Amino acid sequence: MELLTFQTNMAKMVAAFSVELNAAKADVYWDELRDLPDPVFVLATKRALAEWDKPFALPPIAVLKRYAAHVEGAMGTGQPTALDAWASFRKKVSRINLDILGHNPEVEIKRLGLTDLDSAMARRLGGWSHLALMPPKDLDWKAKEFQAVYGEVSDRQRTEDQLLALEPAQPRRVPLLAEGGND
Repeated sequence: MELLTFQTNMAKMVAAFSVELNAAKADVYWDELRDLPDPVFVLATKRALAEWDKPFALPPIAVLKRYAAHVEGAMGTGQPTALDAWASFRKKVSRINLDILGHNPEVEIKRLGLTDLDSAMARRLGGWSHLALMPPKDLDWKAKEFQAVYGEVSDRQRTEDQLLALEPAQPRRVPLLAEGGND
């Protein structure tokens, strides 16, 4: 998903549930949810706004993933075709800054919004640096290899994500009324 879609919809939930979202917590939500397609996350957010019944608390990541899985089930797989995924992947490869990638890869990965699936595909195709150094004409030949392994890698990634979504959420401490500033 695009970072702007994530930020906009998280801001809606923060406002609706009257909570504060610090940068560290926002990063965790982004890391866990960024693989969702934009329309799926938007609809999952709408469902959370309509159904989440715990005041002063954001829905946990597992709940948002469950809502997203429901949306994806209603929409079909929610997965882009290998050809669509290649177009997006190819665009990301063309925007890689090798200087940043070599010295601080986490910054570059975050800047480009690279997903775990993107990284898995890059590893299968020779690595980010190898791909970024390829002339565009040669990189276009990688499309066939990408399409050949995309289904296998994306299915495995979805399975890992589904297993993580089944892990129980950490219990949250419910703030006392006096802690909320209502003296």
